[in-house]
Amino acid sequence: MAELSLAHRIALTQLLDAVPDRMLRQLMLMAAGMSGERARVFEALVAEAEIDRVRRARALATLAPLFQSRADGVAATTFPPAVFGRLWRIASAEQTDILPLLDERDDRKAGQISAVCTRICQAAATAVRDQPDLLWPRREGEDREAREDALEELARCCDLGALMQKALPALPAWIGRPSENQLAELRILIRDSASMAPDGARRLLDIMFAHLADASLILRLVVHASDAAQRESFLRQSELAVFVERLLDAIEVRTARTQAFRPGQPLDGLKTDLGWMAETLGELDTTLNLQPDSVWGKRSHDARRRVSDVLTSILVSVERAVDRALPMERVQTAGRMTRSMPMLSRPVDADIRKTAEDILGVVGAIRPLAGAFGCEARRHEVADGLKLRLIDYADLALEEVNAGDVADEDVALARVMMAAGFLERIEAGQEARAVRRRVAVAGGPPVLARSSAAA
Repeated sequence: MAELSLAHRIALTQLLDAVPDRMLRQLMLMAAGMSGERARVFEALVAEAEIDRVRRARALATLAPLFQSRADGVAATTFPPAVFGRLWRIASAEQTDILPLLDERDDRKAGQISAVCTRICQAAATAVRDQPDLLWPRREGEDREAREDALEELARCCDLGALMQKALPALPAWIGRPSENQLAELRILIRDSASMAPDGARRLLDIMFAHLADASLILRLVVHASDAAQRESFLRQSELAVFVERLLDAIEVRTARTQAFRPGQPLDGLKTDLGWMAETLGELDTTLNLQPDSVWGKRSHDARRRVSDVLTSILVSVERAVDRALPMERVQTAGRMTRSMPMLSRPVDADIRKTAEDILGVVGAIRPLAGAFGCEARRHEVADGLKLRLIDYADLALEEVNAGDVADEDVALARVMMAAGFLERIEAGQEARAVRRRVAVAGGPPVLARSSAAA
């Protein structure tokens, strides 16, 4: 069978360029199981593509995160993902003699490998400036000025490849507890980047920002950049203020989502937003020591207040929801004396139960986060009060069941099981298990089976 034609090879190569890494490995396995001459050619192309991916990832490791949006949604400098593959293809085309060095895994050749990466970044900068239409084809309706600005930004990011080769290994130390020598190294790189372009320091930190999964850690790099950056008033007037603005903007987006939250909606999104805001607001306070009356301090305080109002409103509605799900009634005991007892004759209403579960779920979900928004005391008070109330409800209800004073034992035990479920929702698991054990023996084996189904 004839080999693939040149046109087929080119088409397959372009197709493989667009294939995700995981799928590329699957194609390799699939090709290995195929027979025939064309299958061997295809297998070779896939193998070449896999080697090329590894080399690309190593050579352009400093720039790669700039070609994907941040997972946390925080605004950042980014470029179209499709441009990344073209950038590598053009930049590496004239560097074939040094590409095999990117396959090395010998630590003793780290210096040579770094030099290769720097050279390819330089070639990438040249490619952006000399072949912009090939690298980033024009599209109908595209903002021409925005495209040209982005190309210039990309070229300048590539110019910083050599500095980023030095910066990337030191990044974990800089966001941790850097020594004086490590801080000096960072400031030298910042100074060098500023000497390359007026906004070079911002650009270098932008590339570092792309490498940080936790967006708030960029604040540590910002304040380490110079002693002056540690003063809020100076920082607000500097080019590095953009990083603080991005974080505050992202906080306000999440604050709006929190205000739009309603019990019954998935809790994962709420917990993620609250956790992110708590961590970021904490980093802002710790790293920048925002002044309460400053622009940034007011924005930070306003976000906390708005979130606190939402959580407090939910906490206030908890008791009302539990009242509807587990109603009580006044019953006469002796003479004119009365006492509040569980209303056990009414079957459980599924909608009312779900509403209560949803609200109680929020009480449990915000436990580790409420303190950051100034409402942990209220949450703790509500949770403790509910725990005592639900245990008391179960005690009184089981007292009635064991005394044979209920009209429908199954309905009564279903309500007790609901109280146990509510205890779990507020993370009182031990108490919930104790209630369930008591339900298991309250009505004997036949009732146990029915009550379990009702739960």
